[in-house]
Amino acid sequence: MAESFSEGDSLLPKEKSKSYYMNTDSNEEIHETDNEEQIRSKLQWFFKNPYEKYKERGRKPWKFLLQIVKIILVTIQATLFATNEFSVVSFNKDNIETFRRVFIFNYPNGKLLYQKNSVHQQIFHSWNQIYDYEKIMVGTYEIKTDSNDTRIKFCKTLHKDSQARSISKENMDTCYDLQPKLKNQKISLDEFINANQLPKDFEWIVEMKLQFTFQVNYTMLHARNSPDCYMFNIVILFENGDLDGIMEVRLDSDIDFHHCRSSDKGLHIQEHQTKKRLMTVYDSVIVILCTVSLSLCLRSFNRHWKLCKAASRFFDEYRYEPFTVSDKMNFLSFWLLLITLSDISTVFGTTIKITLDWMEYPELYASCSMCFGLAVLFSWIGVLRYLGFLKGYNVLLITLKTAFPVIVRFISCVAFIYIGFIVCGWIVFGPYHLKFQNLVTTSECLFALVNGDDMYATFNAMDSSDPLIWYFSKVYLYFYVSLFIFVVLSLFIGIVADTYERIKDFGYAPKSRIELFMEGNEHIEEEQQQFRSLCKLHNRVDSENRNGSNIVHDDLTPCSSAEPNIIV
Repeated sequence: MAESFSEGDSLLPKEKSKSYYMNTDSNEEIHETDNEEQIRSKLQWFFKNPYEKYKERGRKPWKFLLQIVKIILVTIQATLFATNEFSVVSFNKDNIETFRRVFIFNYPNGKLLYQKNSVHQQIFHSWNQIYDYEKIMVGTYEIKTDSNDTRIKFCKTLHKDSQARSISKENMDTCYDLQPKLKNQKISLDEFINANQLPKDFEWIVEMKLQFTFQVNYTMLHARNSPDCYMFNIVILFENGDLDGIMEVRLDSDIDFHHCRSSDKGLHIQEHQTKKRLMTVYDSVIVILCTVSLSLCLRSFNRHWKLCKAASRFFDEYRYEPFTVSDKMNFLSFWLLLITLSDISTVFGTTIKITLDWMEYPELYASCSMCFGLAVLFSWIGVLRYLGFLKGYNVLLITLKTAFPVIVRFISCVAFIYIGFIVCGWIVFGPYHLKFQNLVTTSECLFALVNGDDMYATFNAMDSSDPLIWYFSKVYLYFYVSLFIFVVLSLFIGIVADTYERIKDFGYAPKSRIELFMEGNEHIEEEQQQFRSLCKLHNRVDSENRNGSNIVHDDLTPCSSAEPNIIV
């Protein structure tokens, strides 16, 4: 720790001795009165990688080892959770597919109804299948109701303008239970319609629903999770919102977990409590590691911010140079930011996973999988930082870092053109083309065209009923493909390729003002830039003279490919 100034010491930074900053750990303390050499020393230490710090001071790379251990543990954790989640999602989808084939008449061809008799027949078919599920269905199902009777709720919704036809407001949205089917009861379609007062006209009906609940008792799927029953809240929806003579039938369901061990039905398998406890301990260890990693990252961010403020104060007060936003961005470590985001995602995902292991919240599966996915993604991208210590890999990373600001500006300009094509395509081709029905599908279609995907199908699927729209579609698509593939995509590739070539030739990216100050080569870099500019101008003029031009520039000095010898 450096000694403080005595009252007689001068406040000018030049008064500090050189031994002061040479013996100071530049990563530990930041002082408001640091002089130029101290600031430079701390910046040099800041930009060193862990390997260089280890060679210089024998500093063990504990953070690196912590990240390696964390990546391995989090990847294993996410893999185990993904395997479990796949079984849950596939189990849910398979059961819904079963319900659709059992309860929807002539599925999948019968999803669109055009006749009144077809609508009544579909309701009657679903009603019969629900009460005969034990005779029909292969799975271990049972109806879950508040009483011993099976309840099927029927709802209908009328169009809001139906009040103009003197239909009371109470009848606009009504729900009631359909009459239950007695054992061995045989009933005709007409009797079913009259007994349940089903609508015979659908002129103002925009929606009808059949709602009921099925329970699945099957614990083999989740041997280590607490729920052993899966509740499916099923809705058979009859959509007639457009009142266009076509009624669409769709079955949807959501899943819920709950305890049902008192039930005599189903397959009940004892849970492996020991395995579940071990998994909880494993998850807790990961939370502790990520918490430690997060605290180290926050500490590093705090030190970087202090060094940034000290450098900014030095440039403002002693060099009278503005410290720009670009200069401050040098102190924001992209890799630390990735590690921080990975730690936060892992902690949230692990907390949700522990909740799922001991409680019943199936709606949290999607949130948990997203947290784990981001955690693994950020963790493995962060490994690139350590590959950057090798010269061959570092060229690629520097290329991405250098080209990123230019790419962002380029994409910002192209985005306005792209949005214009999206809105134009949706407005003009929406009623005539499947891929332009809304803004989202239009954007996906245009982005696919840029990558050369499904071009012929996009051209060929345009409805030719309106000649004006058909001819306009050809002009629109040909112009869009030509502009974005031949021009925009080529410029994008050119930006990255040009940056890579320049970095490969020089061996490093253009250095920032902070890096030049840190090396003490600011004036040298300026002279080298002037020399390069003079060389380019001389070579251009010399080329014009060789091509027959009479222009003569006596003030231009011939230059060679070598850099000027500038003595420091």
